Amino acid sequence: MVLTSKVRQLPRGVSHAPSSCTPIGPIGTQLRLVDAKWAVAVEVALGSVLESFVVDNHADGTVVRQVAREAGMTHLPSIIICNYDQGPLHSPLPKPSSHLITVSQVLLTVTCP
Repeated sequence: MVLTSKVRQLPRGVSHAPSSCTPIGPIGTQLRLVDAKWAVAVEVALGSVLESFVVDNHADGTVVRQVAREAGMTHLPSIIICNYDQGPLHSPLPKPSSHLITVSQVLLTVTCP
């Protein structure tokens, strides 16, 4: 996915704004493909989530939106609120058949709080 320059620059503006925890994002900048052949499939599966930001609380989400407005963004990024203190979410869902490839199998996390 090609992120707009304003979305790519947003983390710099957010890092200078008052927030309780550093927002993570855009999510797409925190992920790497295991193999480029999966790029289209991952982009279709995740879509605009790749431009989203993860924040610790509602107040931090408000900071991200404000910085986006100040940067002149007309389409504000989606905000995912996730308490950083709770750690990563582990899904209790059963794993798919071994002959199927999932999005999580073709992505690597670059950074994680």
